Amino acid sequence: MDDALSDELLHEIFRRLPPSPDVSLVSKRWLSVHRQSLTSISLRSPPSLPAFSSLLSNLPSLSSVSVSVSVTASPLSPLLFLSLSHLCPNLRSLSFLPFPLSPPSLSLLSRNCPRLSSLSLSLSRPLRFPWLLLFPSLRELSVLASDYPSYDLCDDSAESCHDDVVPGDDARELWLESLSLTAIKGDDFGVCWLWRRCGKLRRLALNSCEGIGTDADQEDGYFWFLRCLKGIKEVEIRICRSIVDEILSKLAENCERLVSLLLHDGGGDGALLRFLNIHRCNLESIDFRLPMDLSNDHLLALSSNCGSLVSFKVQSCFLGTSEGLKSLAAATGDRLRELQLIHCDVVDRERGLLPALGQQLRHLTNLDLSCNVMLEDKGLVSMLASCDQLVDLGLRGCRSLTSNAVIAVSRSCVRIKYVDIADCPNIEEKAVEFLVSNSPWLRRVTVEKSKVSNVTKRTASRKSIEIVG
Repeated sequence: MDDALSDELLHEIFRRLPPSPDVSLVSKRWLSVHRQSLTSISLRSPPSLPAFSSLLSNLPSLSSVSVSVSVTASPLSPLLFLSLSHLCPNLRSLSFLPFPLSPPSLSLLSRNCPRLSSLSLSLSRPLRFPWLLLFPSLRELSVLASDYPSYDLCDDSAESCHDDVVPGDDARELWLESLSLTAIKGDDFGVCWLWRRCGKLRRLALNSCEGIGTDADQEDGYFWFLRCLKGIKEVEIRICRSIVDEILSKLAENCERLVSLLLHDGGGDGALLRFLNIHRCNLESIDFRLPMDLSNDHLLALSSNCGSLVSFKVQSCFLGTSEGLKSLAAATGDRLRELQLIHCDVVDRERGLLPALGQQLRHLTNLDLSCNVMLEDKGLVSMLASCDQLVDLGLRGCRSLTSNAVIAVSRSCVRIKYVDIADCPNIEEKAVEFLVSNSPWLRRVTVEKSKVSNVTKRTASRKSIEIVG
C-alpha cells in the first residue's frame, strides 16, 4: 500500500486530515511528506534559535505561524523573529506575542513576506503605525500595547532599517478590515494615525482599553474615529469600563451597519439601555457577560428593538427574570437559531422558564445551558421536546442533570451532532452509550473518559463519532 501511494497523493491526504503527529511516525518518507504538507504551526515555547530555524526550513508550505515568547528572553526573541521572516516567504498569517517588535523589524518582515494578510503583535510605547503602509495585503491587525522596550534586528546601515515614516503617507488609506486593540491608554495618541486611514473597517475589537487614542478635545482625531464607525459590522468590547459608555453612545449615533455586538465585563447599564433603545442598526448577534449590568429593562428593550436577532448569548446574568427572556423569545422566535444562557441563575430559579422558551424557539439549532448547576431534568426535557431542530447542545457543568436528560436528548433531538456533557457527575456510563448508539447524526461527544465504555468506543469508531474527554 505504501508503494502505491505517491508523494503527491500522500501530500493531498495529509492536507485533508485533522492535525495529528501520528502519521509522521510511520516512516521517514511519511515524515518528510507530512512536513511538506503542514500549513500552520503554533509554538508556545520556541526551541533554541538553530532548532527553530531548522524546523522552519523543513516546513516549506507554512502560511500560518503563531509564536509566543517570553518578554524576558530579549536577546533571543528578535532573532527568532528574524529567522521566521526569512524562512517563511509564503506567510499569510502571523502571531508573534508578547515580545514587542520595532518598526524596522516590521519593515524587514514586509520585504520578506509580501503576502501577509493577518498580523498579531505587540508594540512598545509610544505607538507608531506608518510601517503599516508597507503591507498592502494586510486585512487583519491585532495590536497589544506594551511598556516593554523593543529591539531592532539590524544595524543602521542595513537597507531594511529605514525611517518608518513613508513619504506621502497622509494621502494613503489602509485596506484593514479587522482591527483589534489591547491595553490602549488615554494618551496613546499614535492610534489617531490609524483612525485617519481605516475607512474600510468592518470589525473593531477593544480589549482592556482606557482610551481610543483621542478625546473630545481633539476634534480632528475624533472625527476620523467616528468615520470608521460608519462601516463597522462587528464590535467587541472587553473590560473597557472607563470608555464603554462613550463607545456605546457613538455606536448608537453613527453605526448603521452593525450586526454583531459583544460586551463583556464592563458597561454602565444606563448607556447600554440607551444604545438598545436608539440604535439604528439591525443587530443579528448579541453576546453579553455583564453580571451586575444586565437587567430586565435591557431584555425588554431587546424585545422591542432587536427582532432580527439570530444569536443571543448571555453569561453570568444575575438580575434578569423570566419575563424579559420570554418577551425576547416571543419577539425573535421565528429567527433565533442560537441561544446561550451560561451561569444564569434565572434558569435555576424559575423552573417553568425553559419549557416556555422551547415553545417559542422551535427553530433553535444551537443551545448552551452550561454551568447552571441546579438545572433539573424536568425543565430541560420539556424544552427539548419542542426543540427538535437542535444540532449543538452544551450542558457542561449542569451537575443536577441525570442520565434521563441524556436519553431525552437522543430521543427528541434526532438531528443532534455535538453534545457536551462534561462535569455532570449524575450522568452515567450507560447513558453515554445510549446516546452514541441511538443518535444517527452524532459527530462529537465531550465527556469524561471514565464514562466511555468499550461498547461506546467500538460504536463511536464504527460511526466516526469523536469522543473528547
